[in-house]
Amino acid sequence: MLCSVNQGQPDRDGWQLCKFVARTVAQGTGVRVMDCNDISELERLRTLHATTVLSNEQVLFILNTSSGLAPYTHEFVPGKQDSQILSGFISALSSFMGEMTGRTASQWKTIFGHDATMIVENGVWATGVLAVSRDTTELRSKLRMVVREFEEAFYHLRDADEFHGSVLVEFDGYVRRVFTSDRISERTLILNVSRDPVQFAKMTPSQKFKITKFLKQVRDWQTVGEAAEEQGLALDETIELVSAAYWSGAVYLLHIPSDSDILMPSAESLSILLSPDNPTGISEDTLRVVGSLDGRTPLGDLMDRLDISDNEAVLFELGYLLNRGLVERLSLEGKFSLVAECVATQVFRQMIDLVGLEKALIEYKSIVSENVTRCPWISFLRVLPDGEVRYERFPTLSPTDIDRLTDALETLSKSFSERAAELVGRNSASEMLRNTRKTCETRFESLLTNVVM
Repeated sequence: MLCSVNQGQPDRDGWQLCKFVARTVAQGTGVRVMDCNDISELERLRTLHATTVLSNEQVLFILNTSSGLAPYTHEFVPGKQDSQILSGFISALSSFMGEMTGRTASQWKTIFGHDATMIVENGVWATGVLAVSRDTTELRSKLRMVVREFEEAFYHLRDADEFHGSVLVEFDGYVRRVFTSDRISERTLILNVSRDPVQFAKMTPSQKFKITKFLKQVRDWQTVGEAAEEQGLALDETIELVSAAYWSGAVYLLHIPSDSDILMPSAESLSILLSPDNPTGISEDTLRVVGSLDGRTPLGDLMDRLDISDNEAVLFELGYLLNRGLVERLSLEGKFSLVAECVATQVFRQMIDLVGLEKALIEYKSIVSENVTRCPWISFLRVLPDGEVRYERFPTLSPTDIDRLTDALETLSKSFSERAAELVGRNSASEMLRNTRKTCETRFESLLTNVVM
C-alpha cells in the first residue's frame, strides 16, 4: 500500500506521505507544516492537498461556432470556472482574432484570470476549449480527439441550438474514456471519497447502483488495485467504476504512473522542477528521474537505470507532478511517432548493411534535400552514430507538429525502401519494409492498447 493510516498512528509510508503533503501544501497555500504524528492532522492535510492541487483540468466545453452556444460541458472541478462566461469570452476573442488577422487559427491559447489557461482547438464548425492550470501537449491531443469526435457524431445537428438524448450520453462516455483510460491503473490513489448522495448524470440505473455500492466500501487513499481485491472485483471493472465516479465528482484521483508509462516535462515546467529552491518539494531521487525524462524510455526502465532507492515515494511524487501538469504522459501522436522512428531507424540500418555507413549517409542527405520543400519537418530529423533516426522531443511541439514529424519519418522510410529496391529488387524491398513495420508495431503494442478510437 502507498499509505496506511487505519491505526492510531500513521505507519512509515503514511508518515513520509504526510511530510511530503504538508510541505507541498504549505508551499502552495501558505499553510504551515503540521505534526505528522497526529492522525487527525494527517487526514486533514490529505483533504487539503486533494482539493487544492490535484486537478490540472478545470472545465471542458465545446462551442457551436455559428451559434456561440456550448451544447457540451464537463466540469473537472465543480464551480471552478463558469462555462457560459468562458464560452462568451472565447467567442468574442475568436471573432476579434479573425477580424484582425483575416483567418481563424486552428489552435491557440489565452490566459483567463490568475490561475487558468484556456487551450482552444478549432474544428470545421465546432470549437473545443479546455481550461487548465498548465498547458500540456497531452491535453491538447485529447482536446483535439474530442472535437473531431464531436463534429463527426453531431454533424447532422450542427444547426441545432441544443443537443439531447442518448447520443449525448454516449459522447460523454467517449470523452471520459479519452481523459481517463490511459491514466487510471491499479496504482491510482482514490481520494476524498464522497459519502453524500452523488448525482450520476448521463448514466443508466445499473451503472449508478454499481458505483454507489463501490463508493460505500472504498476507503480514502486506497489504491485501485487494493479496492479491487478488497471488494472482489476484476481490475478492469474497478477501473471503469473509478473512472465513472471520478467523472461524476464523487472522488479525486492521484494518477500514480505505471512502469510502462513514458513521461516528459511539460512546456516551461523545467524552470520550476529543477529550480535550486525546489518549490515543488520533491525528493532528490525524483529530481534525478525528472531530469532524465526523455519522452521515449518507459518509466520502469528509467528508474532501474537510475538505481532509485525508494521507488514508491518517487512514484507518489511523480503522480503529484502529473496531476498538476508539470509532467505529462506521451501523447497519442507521440506514441505513433515512436513507431515511425523505429521503422525509419531499422530501414536506415538495413541500408547501412547494403551499402555501408558512408553511402547510407549520402543517401540520407539526398532524401532530405529532395523532400524538404514538400515536407519541411524532415530537416528536423537526426541520425545518431549508432544509426538511430529520431527527433528531439521538445515539450513545446504541438500534436500537429508531431503528426508532421511522423509524416516526415514515413517519407524517409519509403524513400530508403525505394533506394533499396534498386539493389535487392522491388519485391524484396517491399517485404523488408512490411516486416519492419510489423516488428515495430509489435514492439510498441502495449503503448497503444489504451488508445481511444
